[in-house]
Amino acid sequence: MPVDDFPFARMVYKLLLALHSYNLCCFSTGKYALLVGGQIDVFDEITVFIALTDTRISNWLFQKFEYPQALHFAIDNDFTFHLLSRDNAKMDLFHYRVSYEGSTLRVSVMGIDTTEHCGP
Repeated sequence: MPVDDFPFARMVYKLLLALHSYNLCCFSTGKYALLVGGQIDVFDEITVFIALTDTRISNWLFQKFEYPQALHFAIDNDFTFHLLSRDNAKMDLFHYRVSYEGSTLRVSVMGIDTTEHCGP
């Protein structure tokens, strides 16, 4: 089935495209592939991993402001983000409710520090 047959799959696909358009290196968990592949039919949340960079969009996603946090914001006038939890902010993990074309999905955004690499 095409991705348009799954509203959440279309939403995640468009969200990843939007984030990539801001030159963010990001990927989602394997649950998205299982949904598009028709292996699961229940999909109520997703985790998106994003390389931490000093850009305006990542500052919004990871609440890196000197003034009060942004509880609500939009990306590309298509995606509306509502902050649900910043309890794990020290681990660069934020939970949002994201809306797109009538669909709403819980999206956890996890930052990955790419300044230090593992291994030799």
